[in-house]
Amino acid sequence: MFILLLLALVGCDDLLSPDKNKLRDEFVAAAKTYIGTAYRLGEESREATDCSGLIYAVCKDIGHPIHRISARRLAETYKTVEGEHGDLPTFSHNGATIAHIGIWADDTRLEMVHASSSKGVIQSEVNQYYWKPRLMDTVKCPAIADLETMILARQMYILNAMDEDK
Repeated sequence: MFILLLLALVGCDDLLSPDKNKLRDEFVAAAKTYIGTAYRLGEESREATDCSGLIYAVCKDIGHPIHRISARRLAETYKTVEGEHGDLPTFSHNGATIAHIGIWADDTRLEMVHASSSKGVIQSEVNQYYWKPRLMDTVKCPAIADLETMILARQMYILNAMDEDK
């Protein structure tokens, strides 16, 4: 009986974890609400923010707070990925040091929401002459990375419980 219950749960993603794409959608939608916010280095509020402050504020807004760290530290800490909406493209002015970070607005990876030092929070095309040559990597959003770790841990727990029940 216990095994049947566990097998039923393994097949029901809604019971095991929140929908990962729903979290991505919420993250991007929350980021877009900051469009028009002024840029100010070291800030992370609706009045003013910098690029990593935007990530921090949006994660907090959707109920998945993270520690406030720089774009460079975010890139060093979270796994590099191909990139989906909600993941974080990183940029360098010298080809080596991460100097800027944004949020992919869609799965085509053509648009990002970011805090521009000259324009504040805007949505920009990444293929334009300024951003495209500076694009380095894409890293997983901390809130999404944490969720995926939690999902994996739950799945491992269920598999272990099934093995013990044999």
